[in-house]
Amino acid sequence: MRYLILALICVINTLILGAAGNASMFGAAPDLLLICIVSIAIAEKSLSGMWLGLSGGILLDILYGPAVGFYSIPYVVAGFLAMIAVRRVSYIDNYIVPTIICLAVFLIKDFTAFITANIVAINVSYGVVFIKCTLLSALYTVILMPFIHLLMRKLYYTHFLKSVKFSEFRVVDKMEKYRRK
Repeated sequence: MRYLILALICVINTLILGAAGNASMFGAAPDLLLICIVSIAIAEKSLSGMWLGLSGGILLDILYGPAVGFYSIPYVVAGFLAMIAVRRVSYIDNYIVPTIICLAVFLIKDFTAFITANIVAINVSYGVVFIKCTLLSALYTVILMPFIHLLMRKLYYTHFLKSVKFSEFRVVDKMEKYRRK
């Protein structure tokens, strides 16, 4: 059930990102997939955010990308960096630290996307793109981050989205119940 919910989050975010290209404000739109990647990295402190970034990036590559890897490479880097940042920070509150992590990861993701665009022979001036799109998109993403992060935290409090580690399983001997009495 957990992977079904994560796949649904990935598909919904991918469709919203595709539609946001047509409904952007001033040429920029919030990156909802990145917000979910950072929220999952904060909730699990594992590579799950990176795997969500890979699956969402591949889906974006298939639907909207000019080349394979155009979206998936920046989102994988974003998921990995979010996991590293979460493991290095000792205190994570509900709003400020996740928003700062999201902003830092967003800027690095966009720089990685710029490098990927130059690798696949799309000539883009980084100064123009940074001023027109990256800063506005970062602002929209940072504004939405606390709300979506709070929603993702509520999803993680449900029993079907928590990841269960192997050490949490406990095999109970049938006779152990009777020995306690």
